[in-house]
Amino acid sequence: EEPAGARSVPLPKGAWIVPGFIDAHSHLGSALEADEPTESLTPQVKAVEGFATRHPDVRAALGSGVTRAAIAPGDGNVIGGRIGVVLLNGERYDRALLLDAAALKGSIGEEALRRDREPTSRTGALKMIRDFLRSRPAGLPLFLHASTEGEIRSALLLQEETGVKIVLVHAREAAK
Repeated sequence: EEPAGARSVPLPKGAWIVPGFIDAHSHLGSALEADEPTESLTPQVKAVEGFATRHPDVRAALGSGVTRAAIAPGDGNVIGGRIGVVLLNGERYDRALLLDAAALKGSIGEEALRRDREPTSRTGALKMIRDFLRSRPAGLPLFLHASTEGEIRSALLLQEETGVKIVLVHAREAAK
């Protein structure tokens, strides 16, 4: 039975109704660059501050059934900043923002290693992350860009050593 006051929407025969999809790691609607290129550790950066609610990609995602997105910094920093969660509603930013810090974003991939700043190696990046994780209060999980088999193994060891919850992103060689 329909509850009192419910709106009935006629659907074609065979139609499906599904809940809204959630993009759990996105750079969707980023009006600004996704990385701060001058520093390796930028945990204070909030990726949602570069989110544009009316960006054409946001409207396209919403039209495809995506209703929420975790907006993340890019992969160019060892610790790139905070991942925030937004409601894709095409409305003002203050009405779209659900969380400005749901997780941290990090990278041990080649994108975070540069010749003009530290670290220049994966071992250097892992040391920076270990030091950072030891100096901060426990709390937010770390979404870690780790693509290759070696990077993924290093990420798993990092999680074991630190006890921090790590979510692997861009883990293209995970099957290995």
